[in-house]
Amino acid sequence: PTAPRTQSTLIMHLRLHRKMCKWAAVKPVQLCIRVPDVDAWYAYAQHKALAKLSKLFVNEQLGIRAFVFNDPEGYQIEMQSATRQGA
Repeated sequence: PTAPRTQSTLIMHLRLHRKMCKWAAVKPVQLCIRVPDVDAWYAYAQHKALAKLSKLFVNEQLGIRAFVFNDPEGYQIEMQSATRQGA
């Protein structure tokens, strides 16, 4: 599968971010990205066999459907879509 169109912008931003941050064994930051179609991103993540890819999950309290994975440097990234208006 092909990644949604926002991929190149996101990857460029993450590469710039890596150059500005120093390496640390413990990663105190989680990057959360809201996308319109988390299922499409999950299919792409599975195809790429991303590190520590979780199963898709739903958090009714927060109103999200999401999954998480680690980037190559160990930072956790969460991709999510809203499951209801206002979430």
